[in-house]
Amino acid sequence: MIPEEPDVSGYAERFHPDKKSRFEERYEEILSNTEIDEVKPSVRAKISLEREHVDLIRAISSGFHQNKRAPGADSGFKFSCVDPLANHLDIECEADVLLARTREFSRVQLCVVACEVDDSTIPSWIENTNKIHEIFNDPANQDKILSQIGAGKRTLDAIQYVTLVKTEDYEDLSFSEINHQCTPSEYAVWTVEMNGTSELCHEDGDIIHKDLLDAVNDCFDYDLTENPIEYTLNTDPIIPLSNVVYRLVRGKDKYENAKEPLEFTQEEFTDRYAAKLKLSVSKDEKEKIISATVNKLLQIGQEVGIFSKASTKLDKSDYRIMYQGSADAKTAEDAIFEKYVLKASREQSKVDAFKRVKDEFDSSQKGLDEFS
Repeated sequence: MIPEEPDVSGYAERFHPDKKSRFEERYEEILSNTEIDEVKPSVRAKISLEREHVDLIRAISSGFHQNKRAPGADSGFKFSCVDPLANHLDIECEADVLLARTREFSRVQLCVVACEVDDSTIPSWIENTNKIHEIFNDPANQDKILSQIGAGKRTLDAIQYVTLVKTEDYEDLSFSEINHQCTPSEYAVWTVEMNGTSELCHEDGDIIHKDLLDAVNDCFDYDLTENPIEYTLNTDPIIPLSNVVYRLVRGKDKYENAKEPLEFTQEEFTDRYAAKLKLSVSKDEKEKIISATVNKLLQIGQEVGIFSKASTKLDKSDYRIMYQGSADAKTAEDAIFEKYVLKASREQSKVDAFKRVKDEFDSSQKGLDEFS
C-alpha cells in the first residue's frame, strides 16, 4: 500500500508559531536528507509479505477448487469465494476464503479460512480468528452467507474456523497456547509448504467433518488445478495492477497482434481484473464492487505514473501504460512494479520523517515538563 501523506502543517498548528516553524523546518530537513534507495528495501519487504499472503489464499483456493481434480474435492467442501461478506461494506471481516459443503439435502457446513503471514504476529492470528467468529456467529450474517452461496432452504449445520500459515511459521509453536485464547471451539491450524513442494496439511485442532479432516490430515498437493484467483479486494494494489498489466500486454502482443499493445480500454482492464477474482455475490453486486475497485486501481495507476489518459495513440483506447522499454508483458510488469515501489518509498519517507520529528519534539517537551 502507498502510505497516506502526513498532515505536517495540520499537526504543527498545535504549537506556538515559533515552535511550529521549527517543527516544519526540521521535518523538511529530515526529509531532504533521506535516501530513497534506503527506504525501498522495507517497501519491497511489505509487498513480499502481501505476495505471500496471496500465495496462501491461492493454495487453499486451488486445493478446494470446484474442479473435480482438486485434491480436496472428495471432502465435499468446495472453494466458494474470497472476501466473504464483501458486498456488506459496513462489516469489516478478516476472513480470506470461504469453503462450503452443500451436497447434503438439508444442511450446509462452512469452513472459514484466515491466511496469516509472519509468525511474529501470533496475537493478530488470535484477534482475527475471534473477530471472524464474532461475525459468523451472528445469525443475521449467517443468513447473508447462506443467501450468497445459494443454500436455498438448507440450514447451517456447523462452521469450521481455520488459520492457514506457512509451514515454517508454525514450527515450534504451541497450539494449546493459541487455541485457549480463541473463542470458536471448532478451530484448527493448517499449514502450506511453500518451498519447492506444494503440501497443504492439517496440523492441530478439531475439525467439524470427517471428510474435511481426511482431505487434509495426510497432506495433499494443492497445486494440481488452475488457481481460481490471483488477488482479493484487500490485496496491495500493485499485485492486481501488475497481474492485469501482464495479461493485457501479453494478450495484445502475442494473440491479438495489436498495433499498440500498451493501450487498453477500461472495459478490457475490468474484464481481466474480474477474471481472477471470485466473489460470492449477485451479478449486480459484483459489477458494482468490481467497478468501484477498478476505478480506484486506475486512479492509483495514474497517480503513480503507470497509466496515462492523455497520450493514447488510438482513439478507441482509454489508457496507455507508461514506461521506457520494449512493449512486452514481462518488461511492462517489471517497469510498473518499480514505479510503484518508487512512489511508495517516497511517501513512506514522508511518514518516517514525520514520525521522527514528532518523536524529537515530544521527547524535548517531555524533558521540559520533567525539568519544570
